[in-house]
Amino acid sequence: MKQPVVVTHVPATRNFFDLIAQARAEASAPGKDGVLKLFEAKSGLPRAHVVAMLARSFGLQPITPASLGGLRPAFDIVSYTEARTRACLALRDQHGNLLVAVCDPWSSTLRSWAEEHIQPAFGWGLIHPTDLAATLSQHEASVTAIESLAQDDETGQRTAILGAH
Repeated sequence: MKQPVVVTHVPATRNFFDLIAQARAEASAPGKDGVLKLFEAKSGLPRAHVVAMLARSFGLQPITPASLGGLRPAFDIVSYTEARTRACLALRDQHGNLLVAVCDPWSSTLRSWAEEHIQPAFGWGLIHPTDLAATLSQHEASVTAIESLAQDDETGQRTAILGAH
């Protein structure tokens, strides 16, 4: 069984909160990478450590490539298109428990949207944008085909209803 990543400190030459503040300030500029990527670059820490540290700071479950193996995307809860647009991913564990992984734990807009639109109850997780993109890429072809068929089916049903009148 894979062990969770445990990080006890940031290198002594770096101040954790100063680095986060710098990353957040830079991330707010147009065309800049997200906070997690900028914090990773500034801290010099591996991606999994960055996610673990920030997740712990926010009380979120860290979602890393190692932990993704025990989770499966729940595109019936948050569609592939929504996941890509909102930079979040609904995941189910082996017991069916729902988790919503976000790339930006500071986004009150995303949190409000999720709490308003996602049912059933869920926990929160933090996922690095690179890991989110990789997960979405793995599922892109099959999910977009299914979403397209569902959309075609809805359009066909509307056409049939309208044609009957």
